Amino acid sequence: MIFGTDGVRGPAGVYPLRAQDVLRLGQLAAQIVPCRQALIAHDTRRSASMLEASLAAGFAAAGIEHIHLAGVLPTPALAAMTAHEGYDLGVMITASHNPYADNGLKFFTAKGDKLSASQQRALERAFEDETDTLKSSSQPGVIEAKPGGLETYLDQLRTRLPDLDLTGVRIAIDCAHGACAQGAPLLLASLGAQIDTCGVTPDGININEKVGATHPATLAKLVGRCRADIGLAFDGDGDRVIVIDETGAIIDGEQILALLAVGLNKKNALKGKGIVSTVLANSGLETFLTGHNLNLHRAPVGDQNVLKLMRETGCNFGGEPSGHLILSDHAPTGDGLFAGLQVLQMLREGEHPASTLCHVFDPVPHLEDLVRFSDRGAAQRAFEAPDFTQAVEAIKKEQNVHLLVRMSGTEPLVRLMIESDDPTYNARTTETLKNILAR
Repeated sequence: MIFGTDGVRGPAGVYPLRAQDVLRLGQLAAQIVPCRQALIAHDTRRSASMLEASLAAGFAAAGIEHIHLAGVLPTPALAAMTAHEGYDLGVMITASHNPYADNGLKFFTAKGDKLSASQQRALERAFEDETDTLKSSSQPGVIEAKPGGLETYLDQLRTRLPDLDLTGVRIAIDCAHGACAQGAPLLLASLGAQIDTCGVTPDGININEKVGATHPATLAKLVGRCRADIGLAFDGDGDRVIVIDETGAIIDGEQILALLAVGLNKKNALKGKGIVSTVLANSGLETFLTGHNLNLHRAPVGDQNVLKLMRETGCNFGGEPSGHLILSDHAPTGDGLFAGLQVLQMLREGEHPASTLCHVFDPVPHLEDLVRFSDRGAAQRAFEAPDFTQAVEAIKKEQNVHLLVRMSGTEPLVRLMIESDDPTYNARTTETLKNILAR
């Protein structure tokens, strides 16, 4: 399988992300998704230009008439352009929060959705069938630049919140040296905010390097130094945000889900009488929402699964505890910058600092950890080993304990999450499971 939880991802230049692989994927995708116009954007990784050239060549060879290159954009901007500007297919070249050596492909349909599971399987089968002969068109398509996408995206965000005035608010932002490095400072400054920045000087190899949503301690230090009112940390492709309060404390994603759910509900802007999150969401969030007569629907991990369940339940808000927040009336994918604006609007409207505003409920004590392996095969073997599966099943039978173990869909990792009322038990049990995996 080449598709993980969020597209095709892995080390750039290694199967299935060699130049010849990506060219082949481009040709095959054009056969699976009927397409006249395609759009390609990327984050700031050094390998992006190689993959962009290969993908565009594959599209052109397959006969897609117009292939537009939008340059560096956040993923939600690429998804919105695909949906609103008449494209049949959009592809974001990114590995999100992964190190710079990785890269990947996120495919979007004409609606701005990611490819369906059936489309992914069809593309995988065709790609892995080495006997399949690729069809090249006698009339190859034209590849050309598509400037202006970032400006259009920022204008759309301003239009969504026309009354937002951040004059007098001091905001620290960490753009992970990624796709938000140019747009986020421009947008917040245009709304009147005083901004302090880090992670805004991409050089092709520093994306996510000790910065961004996966390294929030960097922003927490900046918030303290600058005495900012709030901090926002984005990941490499801008579909995720982590909030830091004025004390430098990292706000859990569930707190932001609760904050925005109640805020939207008060404005009669929350649909479906609840929200969607994942199996990783803290039980305290569910208890809190129930107290406000709202439901919490749980989906498997992955924003595509969250969006699917949102549509099934009629909800227009959902997200993952990791900071992927989907406001589907705005866009059918996570948008870190827009979610951050929603939090800033609530901060502006209220009378409390971020530390009070963003502490919405008391979470049940939980612990998340991981074990890294040399490759996915080693991770899979450890994950399926009898001593590990037996230990997991025994823990799951204990009362008032919620344990989740899963293979990462993008990296050679096994992730652990345990939740109970006893933090000491959580730590001891996590260490036991890690030791079994590492044998």
